[in-house]
Amino acid sequence: MNVWALCGADWREATAAAGGVQPVLSPPFEAGGDWAKAAAADLVYLNLHGFDGQANFYGQQGGVIGPTAVTPAMVKAHDWTGCVVFAEVCFSAKNGGGPIARAFLENGARAFIGSTTEAYGRIKPVIWDGEADKLAHLFRKFMERKPDTAPGQLLKQAKNLLAALSWPLDSHDHMTLNSFVCLEAKHEEK
Repeated sequence: MNVWALCGADWREATAAAGGVQPVLSPPFEAGGDWAKAAAADLVYLNLHGFDGQANFYGQQGGVIGPTAVTPAMVKAHDWTGCVVFAEVCFSAKNGGGPIARAFLENGARAFIGSTTEAYGRIKPVIWDGEADKLAHLFRKFMERKPDTAPGQLLKQAKNLLAALSWPLDSHDHMTLNSFVCLEAKHEEK
């Protein structure tokens, strides 16, 4: 399975562990960068900042948020046919998905998985915390094993396993399990 990952530079280690690949870092990567490899991936994993009511996703380095890493216009400029997007980005799927989620789905993505609220990840991979990182990792592993299974079903399986592995559940576990949703594409038959 071909995975492409983009993350805030501060989250390189956690993203590499969850995504199974060395991620592209933001900074230095900014919107308008080379997205050819991303558009050819089976799974696009984004671990960036998102803010309620804002259309763009942002990187982070040294605790400083920025630059703009993903915009709706950038997504619309590419064909995402067949890919699944896992966005470990706060508010990326709120109210049925913002402009970036819709742009991926309208331009061919099979599904967009994101958070309706805050997404709790960590700078470094850890066993006891970083629920969104763990969910992304489990989703990727299920997708590798069952690539033809509907992304929504894979997310459900990943959530079930995360809940079992995280028992007893704390507030961040509950938030992660409840906030991540799968938005499925509604492509017309041709």
